[in-house]
Amino acid sequence: MTRKQYSARDIAHLLRRTGFGPSQAELDTYVPLGFERAVDRLIAGLAEKPTADPAGFSVFSPGAANAAWLDRMRTSAVPLAEKLTLFWHGHFATSVRKVEDPKLMWRQVSTFRTLGAGRFSDLVASVSRDPAMIRWLDGNSNRKGAPNENYARELMELFTIGRGNYTETDVREAARAFTGWGAENGVFAFRPEFHDSGSKKVLGETGNLDGDDVVRIVTGRPECARFISRKLIAFLSHPEPSSADIAAAAAVFTRTKGSIADVVRHILMAPAFRSDASYRSLVKSPAEFVVGALKVAGLGSTPAWAVESMGRMGQTLFAPPTVKGWDGGGAWLSAGALLERMRFAAKLAPEARAVDATLSLAFDGQMPVEVSGVIAAATGADRVTLALASPEFQLN
Repeated sequence: MTRKQYSARDIAHLLRRTGFGPSQAELDTYVPLGFERAVDRLIAGLAEKPTADPAGFSVFSPGAANAAWLDRMRTSAVPLAEKLTLFWHGHFATSVRKVEDPKLMWRQVSTFRTLGAGRFSDLVASVSRDPAMIRWLDGNSNRKGAPNENYARELMELFTIGRGNYTETDVREAARAFTGWGAENGVFAFRPEFHDSGSKKVLGETGNLDGDDVVRIVTGRPECARFISRKLIAFLSHPEPSSADIAAAAAVFTRTKGSIADVVRHILMAPAFRSDASYRSLVKSPAEFVVGALKVAGLGSTPAWAVESMGRMGQTLFAPPTVKGWDGGGAWLSAGALLERMRFAAKLAPEARAVDATLSLAFDGQMPVEVSGVIAAATGADRVTLALASPEFQLN
């Protein structure tokens, strides 16, 4: 059943899905707006220019990039921009463990932040030229006469149209189109001597195609509209979107020429997002859990130890495990990961600004009956530990 009247609980749900959980100040700002105006404000924020990197920031200091991004998630006035940046980081999964250059990784994530709400084709075109992605998927070895198929394959399978919607021939021909696309000295470089200028056929289109043509072809396919819409719904709204859910979002994608902001607004305003079934239906990733806990506890800074703790929960920013990204969902809740979440909660709890305020924010002002007795029997910081370690708090 869809709730007809919107309350602080609904706005808290919205702010968790479009960010990392509300602070009291954010609730005070968004609740008076009502649901639709709150959505409009969140979407409008996506057009704002990202803030500059913190003073004295060096991406080469151990753990600095991870800590800086976590702090940006915690403090950003445009939480949806950071949430989409995290989404694209898992979608175009690239790891510093192979790239071996934190500056390139930081720049790639900055690209997700600046282009992630615009037209999807523009984002894919930029990712295709991104030096971290080129290094990650061996673009510099993609040359005429010996094309490397890594990027062409993942572009179709993981980034745009999904399995079953292309052939091996499409992959080989697309790889030929990307020959000569590489990176030198940390910037994109097209090397014409390595480019195959012969005729190619990709997904039914024939000609002297290059990488830009392939991006245009794959991002213009109806399969792409459905593929990206499904992933966004599962990330922002509910884990098992119906065919009708996907079709409706894909229609917006197609009508707006791939505007991610418009698709996101549609998802947030759809009845499924506002349904009781959607509430607390997604498992928080470690990033969502850590940043959400810091926000409800009212901390004024991100503890240095949070980065390593998050890694032990199964998510190290800038280092997804494979090109497929993180599995997500129930995979976040292994026995070891849950134990680390409990340890994190216990270490954070004594630093909480106010116990009652933290409990109210953690549970949208309505203590779940499943934990109310246990928490009521505890005292002081132990109440915060139990709240942040509770099964209910692990869900978005």
